[in-house]
Order: sequence, then C-alpha cells, then structure tokens
Amino acid sequence: MEIFKLFGSVLVDTASAESSIQKTTEKAGGLGEKLKGGLKTAAKWGTAITGAAVAVGGAMVAAAKGTAEAADKIDKSSQRMNVSTDYWQELAYAAELSGVNMAQMEKAAKALEAAGSELSLEEAMNQILSVSDASERSQMAAELFGNSVAYNIQPLLNAGADGFAAMTDEAKALGLVMSEDSVKAGAKFNDEFTKVKKSL
Repeated sequence: MEIFKLFGSVLVDTASAESSIQKTTEKAGGLGEKLKGGLKTAAKWGTAITGAAVAVGGAMVAAAKGTAEAADKIDKSSQRMNVSTDYWQELAYAAELSGVNMAQMEKAAKALEAAGSELSLEEAMNQILSVSDASERSQMAAELFGNSVAYNIQPLLNAGADGFAAMTDEAKALGLVMSEDSVKAGAKFNDEFTKVKKSL
C-alpha cells in the first residue's frame, strides 16, 4: 500500500498545514494585484494543463480513499468479530461467493460472545466445517449461533472444510488479502483523511 505513503506527509501534520494555509492567505492579497495581468494570458493555456493535473490528482485521491475505506472497514469489523484481518478477508470472500452477507457473520460472532463461548468465530467455523455430514453441520451451527443465523449462513456451511479452504486459497492467490500492516495503514489513512476533511 505505497499509495498511503504518498499522501502521508500531506495528512499527518494538520497543524503545520493549517499554519501554511494561513501564511499563504496573508500573502495572497499583495500578490493578487501583481498576478492579475499575467493570469489573464496564462488562463488561456493554463486551464487545459490545470484541468489535466486536477483529473489525475483527483483519480489518485479517489483510488487512495477507496482503498483506505475498504481497509478501515476490514479493520473495524475484524475487531468487532475478534478475528484477524487475514481471516476476515478470507471469510468475506468465501461468504460472497456463497451468497452470504458478512453482517450475518458478525451476528454469528456476537452470538458466541453473548453465549459466553470460549470459541472465537474462526475456531467455531473450523469445528462446524470439519463435520462431514451436512445436517450435523447445520445443527452445530444452530447450537452455536442460533437458528436464524445458522439458516442465513447455510450456503457457506454447505461448502464444507474442503470447499471453504479452496475459496480462501483462491482469495490469497488472487491477491485479495491485504496484510495486517496494510490494513492498519489504510485505516489510519482513512481516519486522517476524515479529520482533514472535517477541519476544512
């Protein structure tokens, strides 16, 4: 996630940025009159160049922001579910292929916590998927997560251990699993971007 490093110096020190903006504003009045004549001529060709620069810059910011928002979602959701960021992404990919909403997986994690279970969601899923009989998998899921959640995640459970492993391996092979460091960096970038946007 080198793109976060590209924008890091701009976003990290908002106090310095605000100071620079203030100084620029104070000087702008004096420079304004001197630049009026030159700008009339420059405007004729400068608009095209500026427009292109803004388009490229805007695309970069949009790409960085989109990736940062995705990383932030992974970071926050994995914390709520008490799983690693790697497992969250693998689970999310397998769930999507199975037509299962990750909101249901969050409910499963919440059900375990509410029941006082010592199992993490990852451990619970591994135990369920390791059962060879489909009806037994469903029954175990209902006992751990409740009937409603078990019903909604049934398509994922139907994959069994081998099917689930194949899907998670595919996610990694396709490069869809960001490292934990990248997720944390993206989440931090998103937080800083939000701070700057709100301060402006």
